Amino acid sequence: MCQVPGDAHENLIGGQARIHGPAVQARDVHGGIHVHTGAAPAVPPPRQLLPVPAHFTGRGDDLAALDGLLTGRGRDTTSRSLVVVSGPAGIGKTTLVCSWLHSLAPEFPDGQLYADLRGHSTEGPASPGEILSQFLRALGVGSVPADMAEKASLWRSWTADARIAVLLDNAFTAAQVRPLLHAGPGGLTVVTSRRRLTGLRMDGAAMYQLEPLEPAAGADLLSRAIGDDRVAKEPNAVRQVVMLCAGLPLAVCLASARLASRPRQSVKTLADALTRDAERLAVLQVEGETTVSNALDASYAVLTEGAALLYRRLGPLPLRTFDARSAAAACAESLTWAETRLDELVEANLMEDIGPGICRFHDLVRVHAHGRAIAEESATTRA
Repeated sequence: MCQVPGDAHENLIGGQARIHGPAVQARDVHGGIHVHTGAAPAVPPPRQLLPVPAHFTGRGDDLAALDGLLTGRGRDTTSRSLVVVSGPAGIGKTTLVCSWLHSLAPEFPDGQLYADLRGHSTEGPASPGEILSQFLRALGVGSVPADMAEKASLWRSWTADARIAVLLDNAFTAAQVRPLLHAGPGGLTVVTSRRRLTGLRMDGAAMYQLEPLEPAAGADLLSRAIGDDRVAKEPNAVRQVVMLCAGLPLAVCLASARLASRPRQSVKTLADALTRDAERLAVLQVEGETTVSNALDASYAVLTEGAALLYRRLGPLPLRTFDARSAAAACAESLTWAETRLDELVEANLMEDIGPGICRFHDLVRVHAHGRAIAEESATTRA
């Protein structure tokens, strides 16, 4: 209510005025004024996890193992608030962790946060400050400070007693992750990465290495896209396609999408195309989708010069396993140099460590490494 006595140019509020909502008073205010402001709207707990694809399958043992890490039923009897899930590109880390955390939603009533740290994107990894701003806004912080140290302090304050789950997807380094760790004992942070992020062990992380799908799970994944009838008609060809996809869910999904778009093509036709190494990664392409080749290109692009050289030199060799001596010989370098570069490839999940000093390529990674050698090394060098 606004009282304007006498002079129309006066602007007064007085008496028993009641004001609801925002108001601007340019001059006198007096008397028994009552100002009523509405309560700030409640910010719902964030539920930012990505949806799980309907075709997700074959990871029951992995989900049980992650439960064991969380509750202390695994080999380590200490429950963890930080878990790192690593594995090569396309193995299904993000989908697995999203499925797991969705099932745990009741245990984290204060929210579930998600951020893509862009560890292998063309624009480069996301900065911790960018992600902290995103998280603080999601939790309802009205004013997010610009200073990184203030952001980190505010993040710790807001999460000290919070029961939240945080998924840091596609991380690049341990240093990128550390400022994003919350302070609350009732929370959980899960990090996914193509790299092993061994440095996070010093922060108490439990490490989980995700392995390829078993053949039966790969066949089930394929059947969900092309139908049980089509799989039943060509069981041998289906097994061959799954085997040539080497248990990589991304590869199986791309193969199934290709078959689903060609309902009159036999599964054997695709299997025959996949047997030719020179064409395999090209066959596993679907327009508009991330391909195995693109994913491996991104992993390769961030290797050091020495590790990239070793990757290219080992790709064409007619060997299934490598040790430091064969790696040193391939690059005409010292044994110490080769050991360091092999370790880098293992850390990047481009090589599998299968025994004391013995490594091997995942089958599709070997095909990619061979392709990089053809593209970047001379014929004389390859010979």
